[in-house]
Amino acid sequence: MRIEELNSFSNIGITSGGKGYNSKPSLVVIDAITGNQIKNVILDAEIKNGGVSKVNIRENAKNLSEASPNILTINNPNGVGINTVGFNTITNEVTLSLKTGFSTTGSFPFHVGGKVFVEGVGIASTGSGYNSTDYNFKFFEVTEIDANIGGIGSVTYKLDSTVTNPGTYVTTKSSGRIIPFEFFPVFDPKLIKNEFSFGETVVIENPTGIKYGQVSSWDTTNKILKINSPKEILVNDNIRGL
Repeated sequence: MRIEELNSFSNIGITSGGKGYNSKPSLVVIDAITGNQIKNVILDAEIKNGGVSKVNIRENAKNLSEASPNILTINNPNGVGINTVGFNTITNEVTLSLKTGFSTTGSFPFHVGGKVFVEGVGIASTGSGYNSTDYNFKFFEVTEIDANIGGIGSVTYKLDSTVTNPGTYVTTKSSGRIIPFEFFPVFDPKLIKNEFSFGETVVIENPTGIKYGQVSSWDTTNKILKINSPKEILVNDNIRGL
């Protein structure tokens, strides 16, 4: 069979370390084409001088597409804490009252049209949620701000029109934070193509189940793979190495 092999990380560079990182965040990898999280990878961040200084690849993915994936920090220590959460059922806008006030003009880190990442907002048992992770790690667009310099300000963002019930905000389940896009690190991942090896066990998947095979030959130039399997390999089966 002729295939286009997938990729793994070669290394992950850092273009910008971000701002306000006094403890290390977690890292997730998002497929640039599907927008879905790639879960079979473990990355570890190191921090220095308030920013992410290095990314260690603890467990590499083998199923990365040609498009360079997005790497995003979650469980962030930076940004601003959230005090209360309100939802307007007519406009689908969420208004967050902040925990920290700002005393000087220009110090308020949010602006209308800017992007923000929201996490740690807890809800009762039902609802789609208010966090970016509830919507495929989405950065929300700010629609309104009240900087209230010298007092406690607020930030408003809009959920998608398909959201009908984000849930009831519960203070006791929350440790919410809102982080401006500009505070996030910028990563520069480099990819390397995976190669099959003779005798390697591969997994063959389709909607009806899983079967296994062994690589009998792999032509790296023409990208032709031959597999021995006790079960028939069908058109549109997905094949991946272990």
